[in-house]
Amino acid sequence: MHKCSDMIHTEIEVKYMNSKKVNKALNQLLKGTHMGTSLFKFLQKKLKTKRLRKLWKEMINTLSDHEKILTKLIETYGGEPVDTAGIMGTMTDVLYKMRYIFLSDEKDILELSITSMEQGRKALSAFVLRKKFPNKDIDKIVRTMKKDYEEILYELKRFQLEAQYV
Repeated sequence: MHKCSDMIHTEIEVKYMNSKKVNKALNQLLKGTHMGTSLFKFLQKKLKTKRLRKLWKEMINTLSDHEKILTKLIETYGGEPVDTAGIMGTMTDVLYKMRYIFLSDEKDILELSITSMEQGRKALSAFVLRKKFPNKDIDKIVRTMKKDYEEILYELKRFQLEAQYV
């Protein structure tokens, strides 16, 4: 048994409280992943270059895989995974779409995408620093996501650099 604020909790209660914290944190991460996927799907429709469309498809597939993995992980911990970016995320998504509805230049799309992925990477890094999980599977998944974000950013920046010389 554990003593917490003059209350005594059984091992099961402690595990339940921990799983609630884990699910809350993972759902927060899932919301951000939903936002990123939604933005890239929106921008994908504006692309003209075949290579860039291919890159976008790969990025969306990677982010969709992250959504599926996080969803399954939350369910494994007995939680209810969010299926949207939440109210604030949805509002942000709508504002992005309104703001960038007429965006058509691929250089501008790349710049926006790089900025968005850097924000995602920053949020993931902050998530890692704030949350220390007792489960190695969660740590492994978060490390994989971080690696995928780095690869996406690398590809976006590489494409941006190549586009400067065309």
